[in-house]
Amino acid sequence: MLDRLGTFAKFNSTQGFVNKIQQRAFDLQTQISSGQKSQTYTGIYQDASRLVGLQSTSERTAQYVTTITQTTTRMNTMETQMNSLLDNGISFKTALVTGLNNGNANFSALGQQAEQLLKQVANVLNTKDGDTYVFSGTRTTTAPVDLTKFTSAPSALTADTDYYQGDANTLTAKIDTNYNLDYGVKASDSTFEKYIRGLRIVQANATDPVRLREGMQLINEAIAGLNQSISVIGAQSKTLDTVKSRHLDNQTVLATTISSIQDTDVLRATSELANQETLLSAAYSTIGRMGRMSLVQYLN
Repeated sequence: MLDRLGTFAKFNSTQGFVNKIQQRAFDLQTQISSGQKSQTYTGIYQDASRLVGLQSTSERTAQYVTTITQTTTRMNTMETQMNSLLDNGISFKTALVTGLNNGNANFSALGQQAEQLLKQVANVLNTKDGDTYVFSGTRTTTAPVDLTKFTSAPSALTADTDYYQGDANTLTAKIDTNYNLDYGVKASDSTFEKYIRGLRIVQANATDPVRLREGMQLINEAIAGLNQSISVIGAQSKTLDTVKSRHLDNQTVLATTISSIQDTDVLRATSELANQETLLSAAYSTIGRMGRMSLVQYLN
């Protein structure tokens, strides 16, 4: 027996070795089942600080990507609606030119068209992306255009934004560290103001060729402004795509690095577990033999 052979020290040493193997095997089994090298930062203390930093950077990058995606959607909505205003404006300008060139004194149809188009413009500028009015500046819960708010007759020389219910602030998106992108167009922009004022002049003065030309001139300026604004939005969209692409590339690198720190290499862990089980089996066998040894066997 062990006490008869005086092998407590050797037995305890072997038992301690077994305990270490058992713990290592348990750790490997946990790594394989959970997919992570450790359930706490303590288990990867050498890389814990670096891991926290990488995870923080990854989360921040993901937020930038989300912001860019939302901003791109809003800008696409703006661009689509502005293109519709552009097409309608060009068509109406053509109708005005045709009517004026024909010298037709009956312009009542143009007045009716202007009235309908004015309503369409208001509806377009009151477009929402989800719950957000995209042409209201930062007052995104308020419809920007209310055509009932005008307090005076339209003038060819004086701008009138009484219809505007948004604010003067520009939408801003934080798309990277130290990079805030100002984007979008407000319904109070001179392009839209001229568009609306030109239509109001035509609507209110359908029988007056002089006033019709005034209205047409304003609509013509609005068309030029729409082309320019659409080009600006297109350039901003390209900037967003470029920055987003860079963030996505960074996310891939970050994910790979984070995985190398915290995720289990299953093949390696499985192989090591098999080795530990072999060692454990050998250790149990040794303990068994020690328990059966006689004094003569031990001395030999």
